[in-house]
Amino acid sequence: MRTAGRAFLFAIALTVMSPLVSAYYYYVFFASGTGPYAPLAAHFDLNAIKDNTVQYFVSDQTPTPLMPGDNLTAIYSQIRQAAEVWNGVPTSSLRLHYGGTRNMATLQTVPGIDVVFDDSMPPGIIAQTTLTFPSDLTFLGAKTTTFVPILRSKLQLRKDLTVAGYQQSSYTDAFFMTLVHEFGHTLGLQHTFTSATMSTAITRATTRGTPLAADDVSGISLLYPAGGFAASTGSMTGQVFGAASGAGVNLASVVALSTTGVAVSGMTRPDGTYEINGIPPGQYYLYVHPLPPPQAGEGTPANIVIPADPQKDAFPANTGFVTQFFPGTQDWSLASQITVAAGHAVKDVNFAVAASPGPAVYAMETYGYPQGVAIPSPPLLPKSRNGLVFYANGTTVNNQTAIAPGLTVSVIGSAASVETQNTRYFQNGFLVTYVDTADIKTETPVALAVRLNGDLYVLPAAFTVVPGGAPSITTVTLPASGSTAATNVAGTNLTANTRILLDGAPAQVLAVKDDGSLDIAQPPALSGMQATVEAVNPDGQTSLQSLGATPAPILTYPQANPPQIYQTPDTVIAGTDTLMVISGVDTHFAEGQTTIGFGSSDISVRGQWVVGPQMVILNLSVDPAAQPGTTYVTVATGLEIVTAPNLLNVAAATPNQVSLRVPIVNAVTGLRGVPAGGTALIATTGLPADLTGWTLTVGPQPAAFTADANGVLTVQVPTLLAVGEQPVQLIPPAGTALPAIPRVILRLDPPPPLILWGVNTPVPGEGPVLVTASNPAPLGGSVTLMVYNLSSAGGVLPAAGAVWMNLGGAIYPAATVTRVPTDPNSTEPPVDFAYVSFVVPTTLVLDPAVSNPSVPAMVGTGTRLSGAFTLFLAPQLPPPPATTP
Repeated sequence: MRTAGRAFLFAIALTVMSPLVSAYYYYVFFASGTGPYAPLAAHFDLNAIKDNTVQYFVSDQTPTPLMPGDNLTAIYSQIRQAAEVWNGVPTSSLRLHYGGTRNMATLQTVPGIDVVFDDSMPPGIIAQTTLTFPSDLTFLGAKTTTFVPILRSKLQLRKDLTVAGYQQSSYTDAFFMTLVHEFGHTLGLQHTFTSATMSTAITRATTRGTPLAADDVSGISLLYPAGGFAASTGSMTGQVFGAASGAGVNLASVVALSTTGVAVSGMTRPDGTYEINGIPPGQYYLYVHPLPPPQAGEGTPANIVIPADPQKDAFPANTGFVTQFFPGTQDWSLASQITVAAGHAVKDVNFAVAASPGPAVYAMETYGYPQGVAIPSPPLLPKSRNGLVFYANGTTVNNQTAIAPGLTVSVIGSAASVETQNTRYFQNGFLVTYVDTADIKTETPVALAVRLNGDLYVLPAAFTVVPGGAPSITTVTLPASGSTAATNVAGTNLTANTRILLDGAPAQVLAVKDDGSLDIAQPPALSGMQATVEAVNPDGQTSLQSLGATPAPILTYPQANPPQIYQTPDTVIAGTDTLMVISGVDTHFAEGQTTIGFGSSDISVRGQWVVGPQMVILNLSVDPAAQPGTTYVTVATGLEIVTAPNLLNVAAATPNQVSLRVPIVNAVTGLRGVPAGGTALIATTGLPADLTGWTLTVGPQPAAFTADANGVLTVQVPTLLAVGEQPVQLIPPAGTALPAIPRVILRLDPPPPLILWGVNTPVPGEGPVLVTASNPAPLGGSVTLMVYNLSSAGGVLPAAGAVWMNLGGAIYPAATVTRVPTDPNSTEPPVDFAYVSFVVPTTLVLDPAVSNPSVPAMVGTGTRLSGAFTLFLAPQLPPPPATTP
């Protein structure tokens, strides 16, 4: 089963932004055909979209027929959850938003992603992704060009999901991982060869439980950098060249592989140079290998889209060389381990490779039978003996009836060993060997090295040693009608950390029962829906992996009235921002679960607030070039996906239109929340210079405001307003001949947190001491702050993951957040005090000339940020002196 034959298309338009990339596995272009070869990677232009968010849409031409028991809601749910995998990478600045159902014939201006169902694809392919780039590539030669914009991505699935050889049930992990893989392509990632999600389906070892590997995280984080990722990782650079010719080898794959299962890779440029960025700190073997030959339905080696220059001339891959480890060995045990440190590059790691007709072994797939069912890239328990069945091109002879003479298999590292003497032919072209796993305490992917005819093949994650067994589900029990009991999921190896999914949508685990079963709150769903239930454990194992022909457990939702949705206003105007209210009947809107889309990448949701199960308030932005007409409105909450066709009207831009622009930000913090009595900044377009007689209201109250020369309003927010969403209205004088100005929403926050003091423990085992100039906090040390008013308006203290520290303008995570205990005998209302602990980063740069250095420290949560607290820091120690004078 394979995915994606990526076509190379061109269209129109172009903008410029600077990325942080190397010669990675991206869609790469070069400024000329002769060098120097600085790669220009393709990605979405974050200046062309709102809030670093690309919308994706599902075609209104639905798939049919479906596999027995499958339904469209389940398919759409899996699509949404696959996109959420990429949203879960904290070191990537790009986010995906479900834009709902779309008529693919409607022209779009803003870049986006379209998911379509069409059987027109090469044989052997179950899904493919096509990217659209500018048609004229002459801009590549400009010195200011740093990337190539993706104008549109199309993720194509088959329309008929029942055809023999292409059957796809939405509940399977294979279908889900295909979607995650294809979404990676839509964002600008090509195939890699590290057993990661962006590897082909044959060699991929990721699962729904661990859907991204280190290589995937590095790839997306370098293409759309955020959060200091580059500073926390290291790099390797070098060149791959022919041992005899000395010529650089193009599109060789260079892989950094640790014995703990981390693999990160890069591709060489036409001159053979490479640069692998985003490598987590640690010890690595480095090896280089050629791309595998194209499979059926593929046009290039590994189905890679070959780099091009401004004339669209390609740079073909050189696949005629022998795989080797650094420094020039095929025996991994003789290879050098290279230390990679954060923020540092290891340079001149070069390879002189011997020529060959092509790889002797490639495209290896492995299977284990932990529960008697074949599982690809299987999980294996520690201290166990396991049969490992595998297939790879080149490993058999005599029409795939015997093992190739001289073939050897070994495990890289100490997590397991291979019984070499027991490697033999199995059946149907497969070989079998036996693996003895070590006493491993954490899940560890394990690499295999295969040697044959003077060549080498490495599979970075042939299997994974896991500390415990896979979860299973034996029963799913709904409570009786009218009961207040929870739905119960019973089985084996279920814990508080197990995720329960219903057709991919997460349930909330309420409690772990004494018998090991889980009480859950299932996500909302449409009437009578039958949802497949799956348990997923943190080690990557899932309850569906070993089912085989056994039917998957099903939860059938009770019959209920069909939900309906309406919106106000019913018309939006191109080129404006506006608030919108979505009202529901028999709906179950929920904060953090509900997503709303308008079937057009030209209509962006800029803010969303769930008021209750039947109401959501939005801020929308409508692109000036949005096509007039009608569009869909889709509201998705769990498995309750409601689409209303032709519900929203889009009107053409109006002359002299004035618009308030969202988001509205706090003048002090720059965040999208303002407390009562605070100062808000509101951008506008079309605003006249003379505002005599104009008024502005926030909620029901008038607000004083001024405007600068750029049309930015500085607004004094009234003090007597309730926390929550408040409409803002700009009103021209009576009789002014201007179109109506749409209202927008201002998020009114509670007052900001306040840092009262900070302590550390300078002497281990003794009590805390206030951090002052005489007791500064050391770099790398822990500090605890006493914070007032950190809780939400409802009194909920945020979890540590929702709290951050701003130290000198840089953002760092909080380690713990705990409420200060109150006196149980007190009759006074409890005061909102909390302890916030964090580790002072060792990367903070202090001025060595300052004897008592300090940084301003602020604590934030949501859209609220405290004032600055002076955090005194111990000066950095000097480096050790030389050993000789």
